[in-house]
Amino acid sequence: MLSLLGTLGITAANAQTTNVVLVANINLTGFRQSGENTAAPVRVTNRDIFTALNATSNGVSFGRSAQLVVVSAEGAEGPPVFQVREKVGGETTITDVSGNLSLSSSDVEVVARNGTRYTIVTFSFDDGAGDDFTVSGFATLRRGRVNGRGVGVLPDKTIGAAVQVSGTGHVGGENAVFKGVINAGGPKAEIQD
Repeated sequence: MLSLLGTLGITAANAQTTNVVLVANINLTGFRQSGENTAAPVRVTNRDIFTALNATSNGVSFGRSAQLVVVSAEGAEGPPVFQVREKVGGETTITDVSGNLSLSSSDVEVVARNGTRYTIVTFSFDDGAGDDFTVSGFATLRRGRVNGRGVGVLPDKTIGAAVQVSGTGHVGGENAVFKGVINAGGPKAEIQD
């Protein structure tokens, strides 16, 4: 996914950075250990991530309009970062959650004639309070044009990703196994001062 989102950034100019932003959607299901020889179904979505982060002592409080995004910036060291963006009274609040949710990708990538890329991506989440997961899987990364206000059209950028994942973690401190899909789409280019 480093190449997925690492290639999303474009030229920076005059102390400004151009970001490419994709809206992320997490949809995991599985089972957690809920007693001796007892498994209980679990589900993890964006809303569950927000609820877990709201319950920590980090001072955030994400509401119903919160949106999980993954952001790649030109010239940034390391992988893209996750943010939560929420409109409150006409202003957009941006909270970096990359300390809790991160991604990495395999060094091996296969590229199709149309620019679509295939690789393995790993996502890791930890709220620091007993809820965490590490899931990996097969990623399909679509390429195309991205545009944004004040940026114009950017050709040959990652415009979407679909990752079939599975892995392990904890729910309420109890062992859990997960499978599901993590998607990213709705690309937008933006200038950040």
